[in-house]
Amino acid sequence: MNMRIDTDFPGGNLLVKEIRAGEAVVAVDQRDTPSPWFYWCFRAAFQEKGEYRFRFDQPNKIGTRGPAVSYDNGITWEWLGRACVDDSGCSFVYSHDGKGGPVIFCMGMQYQPVHLDRFLEAHADSPFLRKEILCRTRKGREVELLTIREPGVKSPHKLLLTSRHHCCEMMATYVLEGILLEALENAEVRRTFEVFAVPFADKDGVVDGDQGKGRAPHDHARDYGESPIYPETASIMKLMKEESIDFCLDLHCPWIHGKDNEAIYFVGPPLRSMEEKTKVFAEFLRKEAEGIVPYDGEILLYGTSWNTGANYIQGSPMRDWAIRQPFNRFGASMEIPYANAGETTFEPRMMRNFGRCIARAMIRFSQEIKK
Repeated sequence: MNMRIDTDFPGGNLLVKEIRAGEAVVAVDQRDTPSPWFYWCFRAAFQEKGEYRFRFDQPNKIGTRGPAVSYDNGITWEWLGRACVDDSGCSFVYSHDGKGGPVIFCMGMQYQPVHLDRFLEAHADSPFLRKEILCRTRKGREVELLTIREPGVKSPHKLLLTSRHHCCEMMATYVLEGILLEALENAEVRRTFEVFAVPFADKDGVVDGDQGKGRAPHDHARDYGESPIYPETASIMKLMKEESIDFCLDLHCPWIHGKDNEAIYFVGPPLRSMEEKTKVFAEFLRKEAEGIVPYDGEILLYGTSWNTGANYIQGSPMRDWAIRQPFNRFGASMEIPYANAGETTFEPRMMRNFGRCIARAMIRFSQEIKK
């Protein structure tokens, strides 16, 4: 049984070491990330019906719900499930029915510029939404800046949303889209916040299919200092200063599985005053998310697990830079698992609904900290 594998599409990443008799031995393409990471995405075409195995040369490359798969060129996704993964966790089997075209496999559910374009097209007639260009990347790509505001209303606060400082962290962008959806449909959000959003903080990495996390000499999420090396981060800092943005939320995904990686949580900030505010916001969000997404108000406090000073030696993340600015009132960083929270399996609609919960909780929170 023969197959053909390629990565010639947005987000593609894989190294093919060998193909033999219905089995491919593969590896992730680390590129400029020196430490092992786990992002991969590839397209496969099958010449005949049968079972095909994909075997990674290293462990910890397949997530808790197995690979995600797309049958429509990466637009929609579903999980193949853990049953297709062998006991070692290093390989998975795909049963091809002999019908249809190429199939795209990924370690998570992709969110590429095509998904953002579909969102923008669906709301092209909205009087509240505007697409601008934040900057151009090192490779000349446009970095989208979305704004949502209520015409004729001066909102008391400004909120910045970001995702993909680590470009492989796809599920976080579905949450960001959900926040935007709520802002478009809920006038109370717009009366409270003028919303700014940068869905792809590492646009080149998103499209090229890089790991992004830990890239040399440092990644985008460690670039918030006096001399940023990436156009996107420099432009985000400039935007926050020029607009005096007082609320910000940076969305991430954690490691691939295990402790601290299969639950939604806030990353506790280093400032005690901001930690207390994060606890208040987390409680509002817990109430909003009840019955929608499992979130119990978790915060990974600073100084615990991986959230210590040693993790930030290479540089400062956006939140830590933002909360030290004189115009800032609240900054947070949140981790959204790639595939699940406990026994609950994630998919895009659920993550968008969780984003809506965040938007509603942010309204209540902004009212609370005024008191």
